[in-house]
Amino acid sequence: MKRRALLGLAVVAAPILLGVRAPSADRILAAIVGGASASAILQGWCADHGLPPLTARRDRAAVKPPTPAVLAALGVRPGEPVGYRRVRLACGMVILSEADNWYVPARLTRQMNRQLAANDAPFGLVTRPLHFTRHTLRATRAPDGDHILEVTALLVSATGAPFSYVIEDYRRELASKSAPGR
Repeated sequence: MKRRALLGLAVVAAPILLGVRAPSADRILAAIVGGASASAILQGWCADHGLPPLTARRDRAAVKPPTPAVLAALGVRPGEPVGYRRVRLACGMVILSEADNWYVPARLTRQMNRQLAANDAPFGLVTRPLHFTRHTLRATRAPDGDHILEVTALLVSATGAPFSYVIEDYRRELASKSAPGR
C-alpha cells in the first residue's frame, strides 16, 4: 500500500519536475509532501509564471537553537555544530514560503557551506549534488489566511546521513492561477 501511495505521488510530481505545466496548488503541495525537492518545485513554479528565479531571502539576524527533537532527527553528536537559516523563498516580490532550516555543516561540502554563507541561494538547490531524499515528517493544512500548508521534513543524503531539518510554511500565492501582481 505504501509503495502504491508513493508511486501515485511520483506520478503527480513528475510533470512538475520535468517542467510540464502542472501549476495547481494541490499538485505542487502533493509533490512537496511526497518527497520532491521543495526548492526545485518552487523554482519551476516561478518559471511557469514568468517570474524571476527562486531566491532565499535570509533573515540574517534570526537565531533559533535546535530543539532536542531536531538534534535527534539529525543524529547530531555532542559538540557537533548545527547551522540555522530563516528564509523566505520568493520569485521576485512574490513570497511562496517561509522556512526554518537547521542543518549540519560538517555533512555538506566546503563549497556548499561557502555558497550558503555568501548568497541567498535556496538550500535545496545548493545541496542538490548530495542527491538527497526528502522525508516528510508532518504536513498539516494551515488555518490562517496567508498560509495553506505547514510541512516538517528531513533531508537525507544519498549516503543515508540526515543533514537538514526544515519547517516550512507555504503561502496562498501558490494557489494562484496567474502570478500575483501580473
